[in-house]
Amino acid sequence: MKLNIVIIGSGIGGLAAAIRLAVRGHDVTVFEKADTPGGMIKQLEWEGYRWDMGPSSFILSEQIEDLYLLAGKEMKISIRNFQLDPVSRNFFHNGLVMDAFSDMDAFIKEANNKTGESPKSIKRYLNKLSRRYKITRGVLVQNTFSTIESIFIPRIFRAFVISRYRDLFHTVNGMNRRSFRSDYMVQFFDRQASGFGGNPYKAPGTLNLYSHLMHNLGVYYPEKGMYALADELWRLADHLGVNFRFSSKIQRINLKNGIVKGVSTEKEFIKSDIVVSDIDIRYLYKELLRDYHNPQKYFNDEPATSVMVFYWAVDREYSELSFQNILFSGKQREEYDSLYKKEDVCTDPTIKLHISSKQVIYDAPEGCENWVVSVSVPGNKGQDWGVTGDSLRKTIIKKINKVLDTNIEIHIKKEFRLDPGTIEEKFGSFQGSIYGSSYNHKLSVYRNHPNFHKQIHGLYFVGRSVFPGGGIPMCLTSAMNVDQYISKHYSLGN
Repeated sequence: MKLNIVIIGSGIGGLAAAIRLAVRGHDVTVFEKADTPGGMIKQLEWEGYRWDMGPSSFILSEQIEDLYLLAGKEMKISIRNFQLDPVSRNFFHNGLVMDAFSDMDAFIKEANNKTGESPKSIKRYLNKLSRRYKITRGVLVQNTFSTIESIFIPRIFRAFVISRYRDLFHTVNGMNRRSFRSDYMVQFFDRQASGFGGNPYKAPGTLNLYSHLMHNLGVYYPEKGMYALADELWRLADHLGVNFRFSSKIQRINLKNGIVKGVSTEKEFIKSDIVVSDIDIRYLYKELLRDYHNPQKYFNDEPATSVMVFYWAVDREYSELSFQNILFSGKQREEYDSLYKKEDVCTDPTIKLHISSKQVIYDAPEGCENWVVSVSVPGNKGQDWGVTGDSLRKTIIKKINKVLDTNIEIHIKKEFRLDPGTIEEKFGSFQGSIYGSSYNHKLSVYRNHPNFHKQIHGLYFVGRSVFPGGGIPMCLTSAMNVDQYISKHYSLGN
């Protein structure tokens, strides 16, 4: 059966869904309100500098390769990737510097030398995460718990019995506190899990599985930058016959008796059998399904934090920095309290500093570097981000100058900014959240909106604001889930 399918949005989830559904022979049209594909994956250029806007790296690189294999195409050289080593260089508040190497033995040796943590404890921790990931992967990312039959299946019971429920009843920080004696190691692994925009003092210990993905499986970067990832997936989809309509904003999803009939722009109605949404779930219900009863439980969930980003054209090189750098806060508890309670900016935030020109030499002029400096901030609730940004900039510069013993401000030739208000306006992300809902609940992942609508026939969902959550691997998984659901619901076979 050949279906007429409309996809709203061309983020990484929408592009992957378009490729999968086109391979099956369906007529697929993607509507994108921007003039380029990629959703939050964008790039910024200025006088020989290029910056990634959005993710700075990705994990589970085989998911990209799978899309090309599915399409019967060789993966383009422009999105071939390399593994980061070290994964990150970590600067702690008292001057300690630790490289997180991609090789487990090298990382264990480095961590032991720098923090005093026993090699046995670190290896036991990473091996435990590896075992739990193998057991629970299908449950965590491919099962939405949206139907009775999806709950009562043997693999779920096996996963929870073998893992002994522990990760559900310990927080990220609690699990790490039980695993390590060194405060450095606790803070380091807390950060890996809280990268999803959650609070390690509240988020479930299952999020520590992300550390397994980073340190046991590796972190990757495309040879021509993150935007090449979206650009080449768009080209692959286009080659497969997907029709893209850029600068086209969908105004409404049209229903009749609980069945999808198509979508409407400002000027026309487009008939379709299926609609796949790759936009923020809150926006979809409020704007595109205005006449339909909104599932309030998804509106009540706490959104993940947002981010303030500074893009700096730096006119010198810093040999003491790596590709990805983390400058840790000396006040971690206060930092997370400010994000989730006070709704203001911490006086000592953790700073993420990404410099792709360390590996990709054409991302900055010779002898220069392209800095992407970011800190987590509360979501957009009407703050004056100009004033907040100016204050935060001073804090960041003061900290960088202290850590690197420099005067970075005199080396910044050009600056661009991205704040939560702009993220919300430009990308339609509720309060500027970059990961949808927060993970500050024991069953957070299963509280996400499922990948299909149980009452509206023909409506499906991909992207960061639905199951299994934010991040490139999760968005790609959501596209795979939708492909499988459509095949099942329309009896299309495998």
